[in-house]
Amino acid sequence: MANNFYNHYKYFIEHCEAINARFASSEITIKPEVLYKKMFPHPSINKNVNEVDISIIDEAFKSYVSNFYNFIKHEKNVGLNGVFTETNEYGEPTEGLKLFFLKEEFFCKLEIPGLIVSTKISQEREIFIHIQNCHDLILMLVNFHGATNSIQLTNELNKKFSKFTDKYFDERKEHITLNV
Repeated sequence: MANNFYNHYKYFIEHCEAINARFASSEITIKPEVLYKKMFPHPSINKNVNEVDISIIDEAFKSYVSNFYNFIKHEKNVGLNGVFTETNEYGEPTEGLKLFFLKEEFFCKLEIPGLIVSTKISQEREIFIHIQNCHDLILMLVNFHGATNSIQLTNELNKKFSKFTDKYFDERKEHITLNV
């Protein structure tokens, strides 16, 4: 029994290291010992329970929503600068499409015990990209091969993510559609 517990934990650490390597360009901090306790609160040397606690999904979504509303407040407070995307033959900006950048970058952070994902955002569409990356990361974590309820968690996570993005973003996921 004790050997199963230690192997499960060892494989979880390896899983976290692989995730860290995959997201090397992002600002990700995984503390496997803390995250393991959050995801698997019930196993012990004497008791082999390998179900991931579903509360990790609730905590992730609380963080998504919190970041989202903080971004909207930040955007209203600092404002946007419009930059034309088209230029004439002399390289000067012309009338046409504009990209809007925040006047000050927004620091976005997903934080659950044992996991921190942070990034700086300068455009509205980047908030969706950050949340999508966090979603992908949480999916990878709950799909750890040692989790007995990963299918249930994946389904729940995808369902909640779809509702979240449909509510707050346009169909291209480039603009916020919520009237706050």
